Amino acid sequence: MENKKTNRITAPDLLRGLGILLMVEGHIHTTPDALRSFIYAFHMPLFFLISGYFYRKPASAGSFMKRKAKAFFTPYLVFGLYYAITEALKADLFSQSFLGYLNALFVNPLYHLPAESALWFLPSLFFTELFALLIDQTNRKKLIWILTVVLTLVGCFWSSIFSFRLPWAMDTALAAQGFFRLGQLYREKSAVIEAPEKVWNRPYVGFFTAFITAILIHLNGSLNMRTGSWGFIPLTYFNAVAFTWCCYRFCLLLEKKFSSAASILLVIGQRSMVFLCMNHSIIRLCRNAVDLCFPNCENLFCAFASEFMLFLFSVILLYTAAALFEKTNLRILLGKPPLHAERIK
Repeated sequence: MENKKTNRITAPDLLRGLGILLMVEGHIHTTPDALRSFIYAFHMPLFFLISGYFYRKPASAGSFMKRKAKAFFTPYLVFGLYYAITEALKADLFSQSFLGYLNALFVNPLYHLPAESALWFLPSLFFTELFALLIDQTNRKKLIWILTVVLTLVGCFWSSIFSFRLPWAMDTALAAQGFFRLGQLYREKSAVIEAPEKVWNRPYVGFFTAFITAILIHLNGSLNMRTGSWGFIPLTYFNAVAFTWCCYRFCLLLEKKFSSAASILLVIGQRSMVFLCMNHSIIRLCRNAVDLCFPNCENLFCAFASEFMLFLFSVILLYTAAALFEKTNLRILLGKPPLHAERIK
């Protein structure tokens, strides 16, 4: 389905919204390790696949990267500096802590980012798109795929070969080239892939694929793009792409059968930046409230209720914060134009 105002396909935004909800659940520290490992096996690749889906080779590389730099680095620096200051103020030695956080923010965001570790994704996605743009300058399809595979392998093996990580999460951006390019390929072939008569678009095939992929995820071990833990790389890529496809089919079904739920998920997907930049802070805030409601929670039912309430409260507060940013000039902090400029458009 398309958004009539923007002519933008909405299903990928629904998928992004689902990925954001999984991110929130994965960042709740009481989430069972097995569930967290399962979520990590596909939820970060999902975002790179979606970004590849929306990618188009631009007419002007310079203006394209300028726009991307504003979109990704504005919230990264705004929220990163805010967290660096507020977290350093809590430390015994402000200057030492603040300088350490600045080093993480400006050199290696994969480790030691203050308060909101998920911010690493923003520079990584910027460089993912930059590398893809540079590869596209060859204008030779076969060479583009060869370079994509080579850079993907370099990124995946980087942390196991070298004792240091590249600045600005660039090695993760290299490893994500395959996901990004596969997302682009899906868009190009979507008319064929999503044809209703194709057997793989039948619901039972989606359920079977999800079941088999879940088993393979369990067998393959953990994937963590931030720390550079990749498992068996071909199987890791297959699992991430296959389960993302299953989630995409679920979003298409949700859009068709449960439009109210889909509309909420769509808003989350379209306002995902606030969820990304504030989820740890909101989760900690909600954790304090939930602990007051469920003190000394030891039995299984109480633990489940506590976990569910923490997730629900966190999503509601993040949803509210996202609306506040979107509908006021706070949106400037996200790299978006002010409201009056948006109305002129």
